[in-house]
Amino acid sequence: MTHPTQIAAQDYKTTWSGSARRIFTGGDPVDGSFRERDWKVVLLQGGLALEDVDFDALVDAASYSGDSTFVAAPYAEFGEREPQFLLGWKRPDLEHVRTESLLGHVDTIMFGQSARWGVLASPENFAVLGGTSQWMERFLLVAGGTQMVEDRFRRAAQEDVIGFGSQGRQYVDALLRAVNWKPLERSSSSAS
Repeated sequence: MTHPTQIAAQDYKTTWSGSARRIFTGGDPVDGSFRERDWKVVLLQGGLALEDVDFDALVDAASYSGDSTFVAAPYAEFGEREPQFLLGWKRPDLEHVRTESLLGHVDTIMFGQSARWGVLASPENFAVLGGTSQWMERFLLVAGGTQMVEDRFRRAAQEDVIGFGSQGRQYVDALLRAVNWKPLERSSSSAS
């Protein structure tokens, strides 16, 4: 079994940091994760443990844009805090990073050298994915379309799979509004 390559801090700074700064705002996902305001943005469930269909769509769209590898790094300071990893598009590599490093416990960014897309994955079991319209069109084609992606996220949020529990529903609603999706509907027994 192969493992992802840890990137030396200086190599990250000279090779990857500029891309991270071009892609991410450094702010909270509800305030907008991406610098390019015209990027299409969707929510995914799972954080770094993306569902297979979403991971497969990510692989397809990234390959389409020429990204044969991607970086995973802590979101803090645009990934300039260690550890940073360079990964191939293999599920076990991402799983290794999620379970065997700090990245499974902190907000983590993922992006390719093309800087046409980015993911902000939360340890609270959700991720924000954004990309150019062409890139996202490709992702959504493989992922089943915007409605299917939204339905998967909503189902996870309703079932409290997203790590906030019932007290965090306001944050989930803020995330939904940030990507122009309607807030969760509440049953009369859960509304209080």
